[in-house]
Amino acid sequence: PLTVLYIHLDNLHSAGKIVALSGSDAIIIDTAKRLREQVNPHDLLARLNDWVFVILSCNRTLEEVKKFAETIQTKLEQRVVRVNEVNLLTTCSIGIGIYHQQTNAQQALLDADLACTQAREQGQTGTHIQLHDTVVLHQQKTDRVQLIRAALNNHQLYLAYQPIASVHGEAYEY
Repeated sequence: PLTVLYIHLDNLHSAGKIVALSGSDAIIIDTAKRLREQVNPHDLLARLNDWVFVILSCNRTLEEVKKFAETIQTKLEQRVVRVNEVNLLTTCSIGIGIYHQQTNAQQALLDADLACTQAREQGQTGTHIQLHDTVVLHQQKTDRVQLIRAALNNHQLYLAYQPIASVHGEAYEY
């Protein structure tokens, strides 16, 4: 099966504040090199945005993909990048999405992104690797809906102030 690994560099933003933009670039370049060492010829590695790399992985079972994600996480977190006389350690969160007959490639990427968000929310409590699980996500969505309904029914939500201003430049509020 085709799987999507969505790899988010967790502390790149804070590291960038310490060593400036050129330091962030050094971390990104080092990360790209280390990821390139891990992928096989059937995989596709790409940088998606400032803090995210994506690997499209083929010809791996689900268990192999999980082990692959663990290996990537270990390799990235074991490295020290020296920038401007500062040693930097970075961590990463990895979300895994699966492309199958019920989804398309864009949905697999979105699923991996959602799983990565879950992994990041786990924070210090455990592994930063999450497989997209529609059952778990549906239960979380159901739980949130129930919480919102309960808050509405028990008058626990209120509007403090909501101005409505004209977008046409008129000076008064509605």
